[in-house]
Amino acid sequence: KKLLYFLGNKKGTHMQNFDDDELDELYQSLIFEHSKKPYNFKKISHCNCSQIGKNPSCGDKLEIFVNINQNKIQDISFIGEGCALSMASASFLMKKIEHLSLEEAKSMINRFIEFILNKGNLIDSDEPLHLFYNVNKFPLRVKCVLLSWRTMEKILLDTDK
Repeated sequence: KKLLYFLGNKKGTHMQNFDDDELDELYQSLIFEHSKKPYNFKKISHCNCSQIGKNPSCGDKLEIFVNINQNKIQDISFIGEGCALSMASASFLMKKIEHLSLEEAKSMINRFIEFILNKGNLIDSDEPLHLFYNVNKFPLRVKCVLLSWRTMEKILLDTDK
């Protein structure tokens, strides 16, 4: 069984065929890469919102820093420590919601949480979040993957108050 997968590069997007094993290997390498060198892994000094998130069952802990201006995420970062899935998921969160409006960020967070918990649908622009598609087979790992997303969800809920 082959799967067509869209890959982006500096020259544009192209399609490539991957079988399931090759796709799993690609996804694992992306998770590994983002866990070792997470995007925006730093504390931004000019934030106006922050939130700590903890996963006691695994020991993951992170803090998200956000600068929100005119209902838009101007800058976002995180620091912390945790398993590869937790760190990679936080890295993808940073990359995906940076510069989004608060409503767009809420929508993406809700879609991702629904995708992880109930195999909901992601849209094409959510790629590469699809790489977490099998995590619900491992209930303890669901908490790792959702830690940063739930933490950011809390920040956005607090901005509504």
